[in-house]
Amino acid sequence: MSCNFLLCLEILPDEIYLPSIWKDEDLNLLEGTGIDFMIPDSSEQYRKYFLSIKGSFPQTAIISENEFEKLFHFAGCLVSAYSFCEDPDRELDIALVPLADSLNHRTGFNNARLYYEKESLKMICHTDCPKGEQLFNTYGDLCNRDLLVKYGFVDDPNPFHTVSFDPIDWLCLLYTSRRG
Repeated sequence: MSCNFLLCLEILPDEIYLPSIWKDEDLNLLEGTGIDFMIPDSSEQYRKYFLSIKGSFPQTAIISENEFEKLFHFAGCLVSAYSFCEDPDRELDIALVPLADSLNHRTGFNNARLYYEKESLKMICHTDCPKGEQLFNTYGDLCNRDLLVKYGFVDDPNPFHTVSFDPIDWLCLLYTSRRG
């Protein structure tokens, strides 16, 4: 293994918990936010795709079913939170750039950006940054719901944060509260 690959492994987190693998009681805290419509059924994906992978690679036989499922969910969260796609029309061209991912995001403000070029990726600071100042990359102008589902955090304040509601549910709630 090359030193660069080992360095990348050192930079990646040991644990990551996106809403897609939260327990139901934790997800219930977000009821009404629309997050439930954004989260795929990861257990269904696990059964459909990755059990066939486990069966295709004999070396995975030493990993228990429970441990393999944990690894699958960790890998899925890692790719979701730390990958990017430069061209949205080519979603299968996914890149993981752990060193670039070590920069934080702050909505509406960034002083550095990752640029994709044909033969390279470059992280370029585009403002004057005094020594010791934190560098911020941009993950896009995303609302908190999208940040939480894809990256596992929310940003406060977030000028792109939105609140969605079902007008029928709202009218029913209004009606029942006026009757009671």
